[in-house]
Order: sequence, then C-alpha cells, then structure tokens
Amino acid sequence: PNIVPVRKTRTQIVENLTLKKVIQEGLSENAPQKVREQTFYQNNLELRNIWAEMWMPTVQATMSSTQGLRRLKNYNGTANTPRDPQGAMGIVLTDFNLFNWGRDYLNYLGAKQSLHRSQEQLAEQKRQLRMDLIGTYFLFLNRMANVNFYKQKLKNLAFARRVAKKKYDLRRGKSQDVFHSELEYDSAQTDYLAWSVNKQTAELALAYLLNDEPDTRYK
Repeated sequence: PNIVPVRKTRTQIVENLTLKKVIQEGLSENAPQKVREQTFYQNNLELRNIWAEMWMPTVQATMSSTQGLRRLKNYNGTANTPRDPQGAMGIVLTDFNLFNWGRDYLNYLGAKQSLHRSQEQLAEQKRQLRMDLIGTYFLFLNRMANVNFYKQKLKNLAFARRVAKKKYDLRRGKSQDVFHSELEYDSAQTDYLAWSVNKQTAELALAYLLNDEPDTRYK
C-alpha cells in the first residue's frame, strides 16, 4: 500500500529552524536554564552582600543629650537662668568587632569560594545546554534528511512497481520483476517509517530544549 503522509493538525505548530535560532531560543527559553539564570543572578547579589558586610561595616551617626532646656533652682529656691543644652555626637561601626576579624574573614572566604563554585557549575551547565542544542539540531537535520530521502525513494519505487505490474499484465514482463519491485517497496517503506519515528523523537527532544509544545513540528 502507498504511504499517506500524516496531515498537520490545527494544534501542531510548524517552525522553521536555523542553528542560530535554536541556540538563541534554547538559552533564553529553556525552563531549567531560566532557573539557573535566576540562581546566577542571586549568587552575584549574594557575593556583593558578603563583600560589603566584610569590608564595609554599617556606619551609624548617634546623638545624645545630657541636659535639655530647663530651669534649675539653687539651694535657696530661686530660679536660675536656662542653661544651654549639652550633648554629644558620634559615629558607631555596627556589626564590626576587631577581635573577631580573623574568624569573620575565614567565613567570608568560605562563603565566597562556595558561591564562585556555584557560579562555575551554572556556567558549565549553560555551556552543556549549548552543546546539547547544537547536537540535537544536527541530529534532527540528519533524520529529516533520511525521511525525505526515503519518501522520494518510495515514490520512485511505487512508479517502478506499477510499471512492472503493467508489463506483467501485458505479458511483456516477468513475475519475478513484480515480486522484486514489491520487496524493494516494502523495504523502503519500513525504512521510511523507522526514520519517521526517529525524526519525531528528535523533534520531541528539540521541543523540550526550546520549551515548545510537545506536538511542535520543525522544518
């Protein structure tokens, strides 16, 4: 029997792909990568925070008053003139203890190294995603090329089969020719179906990496 290509349904989306488009969309739309980008951003903020806490202690200005405006009475009960208010102003370094500086510095180095390792792991995962996008894209192209090849081969073999049958009906051909054409057609049909499944598998892998709908079709 002849192969009838599956019709594209309304729910399927057909997208034209290029390597540049796959890399750009994959790095920006891939769901796990979005989480990693947010973590990368938060790590950078945390690096700034721990640096500031270590090297830039919080500075606060203080002001105190020891005596306000008031009238004072002397020993015999008569009122004195108001005295000027007295007080003090100063600067306080909060969360800073010189005696604990060595311990705080070690804690700072440990937190810094931990965040740097996390950033390196996130960067490596991003590079791996890029390689996965490139590999999956070329895998899809290879499988699509094989599907197209066997699709065209089926058309040619279908024509050859009709010619062999026509010759046999007109007693100008042999039954072996008909049988051979049937075998070639069936073999090509099997290959076509196998490569079609392989192509759909590659499309699913691309859809996952690009964060597209599972039924998205590419070309």
